[in-house]
Amino acid sequence: MAGFKEIRSNIELFFNVAKNCVRLNKVHQFTKESILKKVIRAFHLTSELIRTAKLFYIGVRELAEM
Repeated sequence: MAGFKEIRSNIELFFNVAKNCVRLNKVHQFTKESILKKVIRAFHLTSELIRTAKLFYIGVRELAEM
């Protein structure tokens, strides 16, 4: 079972990929519903981006720094 630090590190990497590659840091919407839709799309795209990057032997940490 993964330790707390490993889990936290993976979560931080996921959010860094979301911010840097899917522009999650650009959420400037006014309604809760529009923010929710944008975040759900960003999380799905981030998951797919990480999965695809692994197919091309690109590390998640490397992806997070792009």
